[in-house]
Amino acid sequence: MKQLNFIPGSMTPLWAKDLKFMQDGTIEAFQAVLKGLELGAENYLVCGCSITANYNTHKISMTSGWCFFQGELLPVKALPVTGFNGGSPRVKLTKVPANNPDGDRQITLAGQNGTAQIWQDCYLEPSVIVGENNNVTLALSEGAWTLAERISRMAMITDTGIVQVDEVNFNGSISYRKVCGTVQLFGSVMPDASGMSVSGQIAAGLPRPTASLRFPLSDGYMILGTDGKLTAYNTKLSKVYLDNIVYLTTPTFGGNDGHYSTVNQNSTGGGAVL
Repeated sequence: MKQLNFIPGSMTPLWAKDLKFMQDGTIEAFQAVLKGLELGAENYLVCGCSITANYNTHKISMTSGWCFFQGELLPVKALPVTGFNGGSPRVKLTKVPANNPDGDRQITLAGQNGTAQIWQDCYLEPSVIVGENNNVTLALSEGAWTLAERISRMAMITDTGIVQVDEVNFNGSISYRKVCGTVQLFGSVMPDASGMSVSGQIAAGLPRPTASLRFPLSDGYMILGTDGKLTAYNTKLSKVYLDNIVYLTTPTFGGNDGHYSTVNQNSTGGGAVL
């Protein structure tokens, strides 16, 4: 982190560039911490900005707060009670460059005297939008996750319990349990008639791995594809047991985070696409 190195007992002038150096160090530290906590969201609500929407009176309001917006931690102005038309109002946040007049200073530059606006005080201005919008970096809806809620939801252990697989192509039964991103299979399958082998697609509808997985058998092997289909190859086995199969998937966390964007065209870089 950037900081000034003062030598004990020494005297040294303090320049405006020195203050800028220290300020840049503080900004960079904040950016690094907030970037590390983003959990996939490029622009996101840090705290505050509680939205209340009344669909009977078609009124919406929002408290003030703070957002991480395009690499900056910025204050958000409150939205007074405002009317809206349509079904799904959202509060769009727009950066407004601003300066605090209390920080105006007389300066000398290149031998000329003048007044400069020193205290920069940018903020995010809220406005109500309904439906599609061509340019939205960040918009929030009622119930949008704060940073604390985002961290807490991402840390939650999700457990499906025992889930029966319906699409099984042989006699027997297959089920699984998924805890976060870890999946354990249960059950076994066998052919419909004696003398036949378990060969071909065994089941579909299993939790999908990030990449296809190959599971060796005593005779042949099985492949679980990224489409959630389990298939046996080159086997003459009359029965296949699945209880020893454990694999990983990408953890998913339910719920809409209440963040929307047209700039970040994905479900995590700022929320759902408008």
